[in-house]
Amino acid sequence: MVPADKPWKTAKEFIEDAQKRPGQIALLSRAAGIKLRHVPYAGAGPALTAILGGHVDALASGPAVVLPHIKSGKLRPLGGWGDKRVAALPDVPTFAELGYRGAEFYIWAGVFAPTGTPEPVLAKLRDAARAAVEEPGVPALLRGRRAPPGRGRAQGGEGRDAVDLRVHVLNSGTSWRS
Repeated sequence: MVPADKPWKTAKEFIEDAQKRPGQIALLSRAAGIKLRHVPYAGAGPALTAILGGHVDALASGPAVVLPHIKSGKLRPLGGWGDKRVAALPDVPTFAELGYRGAEFYIWAGVFAPTGTPEPVLAKLRDAARAAVEEPGVPALLRGRRAPPGRGRAQGGEGRDAVDLRVHVLNSGTSWRS
């Protein structure tokens, strides 16, 4: 996502400009083979405020957060982060379609507990989380936002999604280092 008043109309234009200014524009570095600056925020709300306020040049976000601003003309999508195009933005290609392999970005959510939490407490937390995502209408709502609910236990056994999340969390520190 980039502000509509920025000069970049395509991902290619954005990346070509970023190549001219190494380390000055945040986002997409590894897949495009360029050096960009990561600006961490404490959630999508502050990041959205930063891009709309002109404090950053680009934003990696899920569609639910930015769709109203795309529709209003304030933001311009350059590419999608998933392995498929976003249903609400069918004309926006994925970065993989544009030739940037390895530029997939997914927003994970999970329930975490401190190491050593007793198993009965963990079981209660898992049951409550499962019940929440299985409430009538919630799975369809999440899928509509391209955020299908996953299931499982990060500590093993019962679900690939949770194992992937655990690996992602353990490895995420290395993915953002410059």
